Amino acid sequence: KTPGIKVDVNHNVTEFVIGDCVTTANRGGNNAFSVSSRDFSYTSTSKYLQYGLNYRGERWRVEFAGSNAETETLSQTNNVSVSYNTPGLKVTIDPNTSAPIFTFAQGYSPADAAAVNQYQIQYRPSQSANSEDQYKLDFTYDTDLPFLKGVKFGGRYTDTVTSGYGYGGFIVNAGSDLASELDNTVIYANSVNSTATVSNSATADQTAAVYGNPYQTSYWNTTETWSRAFSNQVFANAMTPLPSNFYYGGTSNLPSGWLYPTFNGVAQYLDTSHFNLDNLYTTVGSDGKTYSQIPYNVKEVTDAQYARFDYGFPAFGLEFEGNFGVRRVHTETTASGQNTRRETRLVNGVATTAIVSNTQTTMTKDYTVWLPSFNINTWIIPSQLNVRAGFAKLMARPLVTYLQPSI
Repeated sequence: KTPGIKVDVNHNVTEFVIGDCVTTANRGGNNAFSVSSRDFSYTSTSKYLQYGLNYRGERWRVEFAGSNAETETLSQTNNVSVSYNTPGLKVTIDPNTSAPIFTFAQGYSPADAAAVNQYQIQYRPSQSANSEDQYKLDFTYDTDLPFLKGVKFGGRYTDTVTSGYGYGGFIVNAGSDLASELDNTVIYANSVNSTATVSNSATADQTAAVYGNPYQTSYWNTTETWSRAFSNQVFANAMTPLPSNFYYGGTSNLPSGWLYPTFNGVAQYLDTSHFNLDNLYTTVGSDGKTYSQIPYNVKEVTDAQYARFDYGFPAFGLEFEGNFGVRRVHTETTASGQNTRRETRLVNGVATTAIVSNTQTTMTKDYTVWLPSFNINTWIIPSQLNVRAGFAKLMARPLVTYLQPSI
């Protein structure tokens, strides 16, 4: 039947009812409701070294500081979800809290094993690394002159690198036939899903896991079929009640019988042979050769020099003081990322556009800016009212991760 939908005077949906169809994938009540839980593992290693020296003479002062830092983080996140057939599910928006209120048809709630249609686990690994080397040297000289009170000059050098690996997987070569994927050479993605579909007619507990197409980056995604009896067994052991402190947008109408899946409770029955870091950096392609995954890498090297002059003088019965100077900043940025090449060709008289290759590309840019500054201040009323005026040219940098090229 056609789902019922209600809207308010402002055309906001306030209620809808899921259709009754459960035999067509992702239509009506088929897989219309799911419950999932996510877990993660972070392994972070950091190294930090700081050092420096100071010299103070009668008029000269010299300060040097240096630091070296490195951080690497390995992230492994997983997700497990259970999808249900929920024909006739009604969702109403609470007018006071705007939280959804779920009303399930008899026998089709998250507490009913017979309503389960699918189990799925996911694995998402990544690696990120950051390093920074920084050195700073400052000189100060007290002139003790009537107008020019002091001179300060120095420089700074910084070398920053941000790099990492994501889910990987890309087309190495699209072959000669752009209209077909069959001759593609690919390396496989690290983002892996393993899925089991429940069948009421299946006689075997579970079928062997079937991998995807070897000419697609999602080849390691697997599918299999479970019988209803086997699904009921997994459901009984892998599902657990929501904790008492579970946060919900509303304060009521969350059924106490709702269950959520545990990852290990479901994963032990599905293929997890590629739920690891073995292919994060290098992997074997569909042609049997070893390829490197394409990382991102941004390196920014900055050197800066400055000179500042401190002054002071009496005028109009007041004591004025301030400083002026200029800073030179030179930056060189080198960024590497993925270059995806597409071509449009005539295939059987039809223009066909397809990805033909993915390679790592590197771009370098350098620029220099000059940053003058000036300020002056005086006490109109000593220790009570101060007047200050100033001018400075500043610069702001984008986040390093925004500099990654992707073509």
